[in-house]
Amino acid sequence: MLEKEYKYFQNNLSQLLKKYRGKYLLIVEDSLIKVFDEDLDAVKYALNHGYKLGYFMVNLCIEEKYSMLQFYDRKVRASYV
Repeated sequence: MLEKEYKYFQNNLSQLLKKYRGKYLLIVEDSLIKVFDEDLDAVKYALNHGYKLGYFMVNLCIEEKYSMLQFYDRKVRASYV
């Protein structure tokens, strides 16, 4: 479901690292939507702006070998928004 988002992240990683190393990226399809200092701030922003769970990716901008995808479910939304 997040193939486009992950492909965007992989294909643009070198440019993203130059500008946003250590930040959390909110990616929807093949676009960087916004950059955050905290992952949950990115999730809250996405949900509050109409992006549905499973249709956006929040990923820490670090070298791919250290990177991991994070998935958020309704529990995060209910607890933090």
